[in-house]
Amino acid sequence: MFDIEKIAEQLSSMTLVQASKLIKALEKKLGIENTSRPDIATGDKKVETSVKSSFDVVLKATGKEKIKMIKAVKDCTGLGLKEARDQVYSLSNKPIVLKKNVSLSSAETIKKKFLALGGEIEIVEIFLFQEVAQCLFFFLKNE
Repeated sequence: MFDIEKIAEQLSSMTLVQASKLIKALEKKLGIENTSRPDIATGDKKVETSVKSSFDVVLKATGKEKIKMIKAVKDCTGLGLKEARDQVYSLSNKPIVLKKNVSLSSAETIKKKFLALGGEIEIVEIFLFQEVAQCLFFFLKNE
């Protein structure tokens, strides 16, 4: 009936605005009234800042100074020197997640440190789909 893996994949790739619109659509379809959450889809800056988000910091490329980059990866991740070296040298195969679930200010601090060394950093916003999961649970429960 439902391809759960496909639904999970689609939900995990949603943006914050898309998730908000999905929640509103499910609430409307199911007749749920939820006025306690902010409306992210409005684009109102006040509303967006009230949403708690966390971020992953991903190292996508290193600069020319590999030794300094290895030391920075070691310091940031808490890995040993050999593990940090292996991570940096395997970077051509896949990006390294330096930190998970950090605040935006922490992510920006890490980004500045690695940019100064010539690295390419991406900050990825993580949205916890608690509201989406609650709406889906309610929908499937009443199906």
